[in-house]
Amino acid sequence: MNGMQEYAEGIAKRAKDVVYEVAGKSTTEKNAALKAIADSINDHRSYIVDVNKKVPGRGRSLKQLAIARVRSGDIDIIPDRFKKV
Repeated sequence: MNGMQEYAEGIAKRAKDVVYEVAGKSTTEKNAALKAIADSINDHRSYIVDVNKKVPGRGRSLKQLAIARVRSGDIDIIPDRFKKV
């Protein structure tokens, strides 16, 4: 198992544990948690990239540029083990 797979499985396990923990909380506690998450996202807004905003000097969005790059064949995002033989 590689590092990325272990990392992803760790996140999945923690998420599963949280689901069971949250299920036992009251609506008030759940709402408070959601508000804290929203506040944290708002406080860190500068770290969030708007992929649909036009890139200065490029005339296209980051999303459009990324899609074009992948479609050109310059970048391969599908691991070899998932390709048809």
